[in-house]
Amino acid sequence: MSLSVVAIALLLGVAAPVYGHHFRGGSFHWRPLDEPNQVEVTYNMGFNGFRVMEPGEWKTIGHDVCRHVGTNNLRTIGNLICDECVGGTPYDYGLLWHCTDLNEKSDWDMGGKIFQVTVPADTKRAVIYYQVCCWVNPIQNVWPHTQLGWRMNTEIDLNPRLDNGLINSSPITSPIPLQLFHTRCKYWLEIPVTDPDDDAYRCRYTNASLGECYEGYKNTMCGELDYITIYPNCTLLFDTSGPVGYYAVRVMIEDLDQYGDPLSKVSLSFLLNVSSDSTTCEVPKIIEPVKSCRTVQVNQHLHIDVVAQAATARLPIDHIETNKPRGMITSALADVEGHSLRKAVTLNWTPLTDQIGRHNLGFSGVDVRGFASTWSFITLNVVTGDELFPMPESSDPSRDQTKTSLKEWTISFNRPVHRPPQSAYIVLLDQSGNIASKIDSSDPRQCKFRDNFIEFDVHLNDAIEGTQSFRLQVNEGVAIDEEPGNCVMQSKETEWTVNIEGNEPAFTQAPITKLAPVPPQERQKCAEGYMNVTAPARIKPGQQCEIRPLTDHIIVPTREDTKKPINIPYEICCGGNCNKYNC
Repeated sequence: MSLSVVAIALLLGVAAPVYGHHFRGGSFHWRPLDEPNQVEVTYNMGFNGFRVMEPGEWKTIGHDVCRHVGTNNLRTIGNLICDECVGGTPYDYGLLWHCTDLNEKSDWDMGGKIFQVTVPADTKRAVIYYQVCCWVNPIQNVWPHTQLGWRMNTEIDLNPRLDNGLINSSPITSPIPLQLFHTRCKYWLEIPVTDPDDDAYRCRYTNASLGECYEGYKNTMCGELDYITIYPNCTLLFDTSGPVGYYAVRVMIEDLDQYGDPLSKVSLSFLLNVSSDSTTCEVPKIIEPVKSCRTVQVNQHLHIDVVAQAATARLPIDHIETNKPRGMITSALADVEGHSLRKAVTLNWTPLTDQIGRHNLGFSGVDVRGFASTWSFITLNVVTGDELFPMPESSDPSRDQTKTSLKEWTISFNRPVHRPPQSAYIVLLDQSGNIASKIDSSDPRQCKFRDNFIEFDVHLNDAIEGTQSFRLQVNEGVAIDEEPGNCVMQSKETEWTVNIEGNEPAFTQAPITKLAPVPPQERQKCAEGYMNVTAPARIKPGQQCEIRPLTDHIIVPTREDTKKPINIPYEICCGGNCNKYNC
């Protein structure tokens, strides 16, 4: 492939007026399309787009103007190369990209885009790489004055897998925006990875002999890197005891088949920044959401609350940074009621058809001095399938139905459901909007899952008289469509009105049965057991109650009956006015 004189100068870093120190990392990932030998490739990239141009510096077209999220068709320098691709490489000179996130104070912007390529029908393989000079300068974990060219690449293989005969998709990763760390500390970081096939994966250093490093004037930023330890489980240990400044990270991510052999690989590059501040190693942390994978349907709205907590009251949260898919909107920073150290934002997104597949969504809380939590990530899985939602008309109680029993209520769904891994609630609200009952669907003691149904008993906080109307709220995520562990779809939120008829039996004071004490030497215990006890609805929280058996003996009619539970009458006495009795 022929290159222009300017492009060659940029790649080799030999043209005197060209500085080009603006790249902050990038990544590729790919998936097969339905058309034979067709592949969709996604790339994400980061730049320092807000710096002042140096005198005589060649101005790149586009990458310096990401002033607003959503800016489209920005252009980079450098070449995308795929020698095996049928019909040539889509971008012969400069990648076009779409701005998704930016931070003017820290001088970075991020974005990406998608293109399609055709691999040869005979081999069904191709290598795509993008390389250019140069990283932001200086980089502290390479030799001084070393050429700072960089490269991101991926290997495509559309041959059927040996373990299951299917066509593979590569792991999905995304660059990590620049983050500031205290000096003389050690920090654990998560490398963002998800796999569309739910394959196992591993992370490692790059290897120049495998074509994974920049091939310009020198091989740089390759192999093991000082102060950076990459573990196979895709976590990273960063030792900030080195010089203050930028540190580059280059990772290769491989997905593995059922035999433990690599299926494909993608590269990930990003920067870390060490401050001279050594007052503390404490940084903010992300409280919500926890690491998970959520499924959302195309053209359906999704909102996610992100909560960050400051390390101390002296260093409150200044903002929450995100690394998000195209089209996702971040709300203004808000207080969290009852938590003075916490701040929150809400992310809103309606994925489009061209966004089908998995996306890494990242967030980091930043305090007023610029120190940030390590980036936390969740996975969003965009699908075209049906939603999962409650069905009021086939539930019990259904809409406007009157219930005379608080037992065996059911919520019906449009397809089979499973218990969620995190708390989600079915809530009854009375006519004043107060919570009359609250059931956590993640707790097996509170509800059961059966086919398309959730079954539970209602325990009202207060007794009711006559017939009263309630709002039955089935909150988002009380059920999921698959067992936890994969990318699951959460059920939608639904609300309808139900009625409850007061049917509490009259409370009468029955005679207390006196049980004669048995001498210790005559006591015998031949079995142990339990009985379910339901407290009256009038009981207040914290009130002490006693359970009184109303019989001093049992009779077992037949031998077969010894295998059955025995119904023992009892009485509950509450309020502290109960008479003591012997037992």
